[in-house]
Amino acid sequence: MSITRRRALATLIATTLLAGPAYAAETIRVGLPTKTYWPTTIAETAVRQKLFEKEGIKAELTVYRSGAETFEGMAAGAADIILDPPSLVSAGRKKGVMSRIVANAAMGNFGWQLMVPAKSTLEVKDLNGKKVGITAAGSGSDLLALWTIQDRKIDFTRVPVGGGGLVPNLLAGNVDAAVVYSPLSFQVAKSGEAKTILDYATAAPPNLTAGWIVLDKFAEAKPEVVQKAVRSMAPCNSW
Repeated sequence: MSITRRRALATLIATTLLAGPAYAAETIRVGLPTKTYWPTTIAETAVRQKLFEKEGIKAELTVYRSGAETFEGMAAGAADIILDPPSLVSAGRKKGVMSRIVANAAMGNFGWQLMVPAKSTLEVKDLNGKKVGITAAGSGSDLLALWTIQDRKIDFTRVPVGGGGLVPNLLAGNVDAAVVYSPLSFQVAKSGEAKTILDYATAAPPNLTAGWIVLDKFAEAKPEVVQKAVRSMAPCNSW
């Protein structure tokens, strides 16, 4: 072996020995309420544009069927950060699930609509005794349905059908109306399949309707990871 080759080999060996183990980026598991909800679009875009990678972390997205199921996933240890209404944090703490909101996501019910099939003649007051579709008990759609009952002094049956089941059940006539989230509400209105009889963005008082939530123990153990995750999805947050 020539002197040049021996020196090259020695340099390679030395470099290998001095180099530490490869850095493994921290992975954060993001729980999202349903497939066609706007936070899912934001999170998926952040993954495609490598915004998580720019923060030095990796993201694993899991899409659930409702906000309530998403919260249950976090409580069971299947998700590290989720998007849900503040009411679930309060309800969870009463049951021993200690979590907190770490970032604001929405300060109003933007895009949330109470909708009926396009040919329906029903108005909000006519829903007394009818069936209204929601994603799940305890979800954002359920809270708006309960608000409607209280505000309009009517009573109807709330039927949980999951996020993906709202429009199909509405159009099939299985429910008389449905609380539909954005951008799905805009899509079915544009297609002419359904129409709005109550716009929650203007009807309901402004309030913190959704936030990014983590378990207390995760926030205390990995505060930097939480901040990096929130920054990665900054277009829908106010950190």
